[in-house]
Amino acid sequence: MARITLNGSTQDIVIKMSEGNPGCIQYLCELFSSDPIKAFKYCLRYDAAELYGSRLYQFWNDCCGRNIEIVHKVMEQYDDEEILRHIDNGKGYGTPFEIKEVM
Repeated sequence: MARITLNGSTQDIVIKMSEGNPGCIQYLCELFSSDPIKAFKYCLRYDAAELYGSRLYQFWNDCCGRNIEIVHKVMEQYDDEEILRHIDNGKGYGTPFEIKEVM
């Protein structure tokens, strides 16, 4: 069930998406600081994929190396199923993405 509504504030989105996970809060704050429009779009995708809290932190920390630019590239180049495969790989930590550079 979707947690984000169109009339929610950035603070509401961060609270709902993070599930109180401090690393996830840090990630979402950095994401909204870097590009609020993309951040909202990404949060809608995360919400649809039911990606919250510690799993969302794992995406940022393990799969993207805490690098917002890598997050942007991953969100442009990978579908939700592939993102979830990198997070839920059975290892207990996420698998880093190989970013395809577009020339």
